[in-house]
Amino acid sequence: MPSKSNTIAKEIKRAFSPHTNKLLHDHLARLAVIYEDLRIEVAAIGEEPISILDTTDKNYRRNYFLRRFIGTIIEFAEEFRFLNGLDDFELVKNRFDKIALH
Repeated sequence: MPSKSNTIAKEIKRAFSPHTNKLLHDHLARLAVIYEDLRIEVAAIGEEPISILDTTDKNYRRNYFLRRFIGTIIEFAEEFRFLNGLDDFELVKNRFDKIALH
């Protein structure tokens, strides 16, 4: 079953105020894109064979998305490492619950 996602629409200038840390906003936006990549990659790994993509080797697509997933996880971790170095990210983390903070 396809996973559900929520779409939130907001004017970019209202979502990311020009009066705050632009670098923080750049990396938060990148983190959102990377998260979506992870969601797609995990879904693609778990799918049953897709005939148009699995024509020569039934594991080709799974292996491809597994490799991409590993690369994307590294990007995701690197974004958090970078964000943890920004003082302004402390304001964001202060709103996390215990699970999100962990």
